[in-house]
Amino acid sequence: MDIKDYIVLRQTEAVSSTLNATNNTLTWNIPSTYYSNQRSNVCSVKLIDAYGTANNIRDNKLSILTNLSIQNQSNSGNTLPYLGKLQSGGEASGSDNTSIQADMELLTAPRPTTITFTIINQTTNTGSLLNAVNGAVFVLQFKYYDVEKTTNNLVEQFSPKL
Repeated sequence: MDIKDYIVLRQTEAVSSTLNATNNTLTWNIPSTYYSNQRSNVCSVKLIDAYGTANNIRDNKLSILTNLSIQNQSNSGNTLPYLGKLQSGGEASGSDNTSIQADMELLTAPRPTTITFTIINQTTNTGSLLNAVNGAVFVLQFKYYDVEKTTNNLVEQFSPKL
């Protein structure tokens, strides 16, 4: 049976829940008692859901970067690993729920005690307009793998240089 862990992160429960042009970071402390010690040391994380209210941001895309130690992703900006993005489809004068766009299963260290998201406006590459994001909720899925099977798979994919 494949049982996964899910963590629901609410903006209102972050250490500092305000998002604005000068603070574009949300951090949550995760109690170590949340995790079972019987979980594998090989783990992947995936952002499976995110939503919130984005006021006065028409067709805006917000990138979600994370502090989690991701092993199978790099990016051209050499910045924090990219977890996904939120996109608003609301009218300029109204508000609308955001939708998530992410489909990456990323290898990470298991059982993190702190999770941090840095959220940036993809258009300006800054935290501008973030004061318009309220009530955001993020759902992470942690999937654990059999250590022996994973090691065997990695060995099979290894190609020594000639």
